[in-house]
Parts: sequence; C-alpha cells; structure tokens
Amino acid sequence: MQDAQTETRTKTEQQVESLRRNQADMATRLESMQFELQRLTGKFEESRFREEKEGKESGETREAQKRELKDLKDEVARLKERLTAVETSLATQKGLPPEGKTAPPVERPREATTLYREGIEEHRAGNYEKARERFKAYIKSNPKGDLAGNAQFWIGETFYSQGDYENAILAYEELAGRHPKSDKLPAALLKEGLSFLELKDTTNAKLLLNRLVKKYPRSDEAKLAQRKLKTIR
Repeated sequence: MQDAQTETRTKTEQQVESLRRNQADMATRLESMQFELQRLTGKFEESRFREEKEGKESGETREAQKRELKDLKDEVARLKERLTAVETSLATQKGLPPEGKTAPPVERPREATTLYREGIEEHRAGNYEKARERFKAYIKSNPKGDLAGNAQFWIGETFYSQGDYENAILAYEELAGRHPKSDKLPAALLKEGLSFLELKDTTNAKLLLNRLVKKYPRSDEAKLAQRKLKTIR
C-alpha cells in the first residue's frame, strides 16, 4: 500500500513539473507573439499612413498585411486558450490531497531545471543576456536533458529579441543539428525565416518558410509561414 501511494505521489510530482515547464514555455511564447503582433500592427499603420500621404502602397499589399495580422491575432487567441488549460490543470494537480508520506524527490538534475526556469523568467523580463547565460548553463550541465532542445531554441530567441538576427539564425540552426526531433523545430524554422527577412535576404527566407510548410504542414507555424510567404516579393 505504501509503495502504491509513493508511486502515485511521484507520478503526480512529475506531472506538475511537466505542467510547470509547459506553462513557462507557453507564457513566454505568448509574450513573444504579442510583441510580434505589436510590431506588425505598427508596420501596418505606418504603411497605411504612407499610402494616404504618398499613394505608394498598393491595396493588395495592405490586404496581405491585414490577413497576416488576423492570422497572428488568431494564433495569440489559441495560445491563450491553451495556456489557460495548462494553468487550470496545474491548479488541479496542486490541489490533490496528500496520500500517505511525501515521496522522495524524483531523481532529476534539479539545479539544471532551475537554470532553465530562471532563463525563461529572465527572458520574460527582457533580460536577454542573463537569460542566454541561464540557457547555456542548462545545456552545459544537462546536454541530453528533456529541455536541452528548448533551451537552445530560447538562446535563439534571446538574440532575435535583441535584433541580432545573424546569431539568432546560428542558434536556430544549432537546434536543428543537435536536436532533430525537438518539438521546437517548427518555431525555429519560422523564426529563422523571419530573421533572414529582417536581414533583407528574401531568398533564404522563402527557402526556410517553404521548408516549414512542407515538413510541418499542420503546425500553427506553417499557417503563419504561408501567410508570410504571400507578402514576400
């Protein structure tokens, strides 16, 4: 009976830890997308102003921008729903009554997990260099851990957020090379493509966005990539 209770408690702790990681990742991703939404909205308003003043923007271009904004808004809304579901599940797990004695800590590199969580928090606070240090430290201490691929992705995100698109591209490429099965690959392909766009390299941007659509056609990132491709000339 004691063993069964201990096993149940251990599984619950593992579930809570997994939910916490998902919550942190999704919250940061949501914040990143909201920032992108604000950036695109600003560009749209700027282009509309130029059109009204100089007549330089075509109606077709503005319609494409409108569609891109709508897609991003829809994705933000979906992500908010998913985050709410995770938070609800986490609250439910936390509220489970104790069953016998608390099980011993699950064997995992707890310090490494803390480094990852701190990296997420620093990124959300806009402390990108500190966040990058945490993610690198996590990878160094736990190179084959469950979150190693995620940490590498967020290293790319720290560079992207700083406008250092060359290093962002290198970080996303490193993710693909070292963690070919990571669930962050669709997002990495999208952000790598956007990085090339920021560098005015439309050839590589199209190549990566098309690769994303072909390799992960059902992903949310693929939908955004399809819309973005329609706006690239």
